[in-house]
Amino acid sequence: MSNTAATAVTAEQIMVILSDILRAEPNRSIDAQNAGEPIDDDELDLQIQSRTDQGDDMGPHARRNDFRLVDQIARE
Repeated sequence: MSNTAATAVTAEQIMVILSDILRAEPNRSIDAQNAGEPIDDDELDLQIQSRTDQGDDMGPHARRNDFRLVDQIARE
């Protein structure tokens, strides 16, 4: 993102963004698996748990107006 102007974002908008990111994560795993070597069930479970943990961590941070984690995940 090259726009340096800050725009106020409401808590509701942030929650929509977080929800969209979390909904997209399973598709990323499926796309990665379809594009490369098959992933065994244990590895896939670990990936899902990791992304679930990330999502669980985002909410409390967002409520404290700390969006560093959200920014990092969104950039990925």
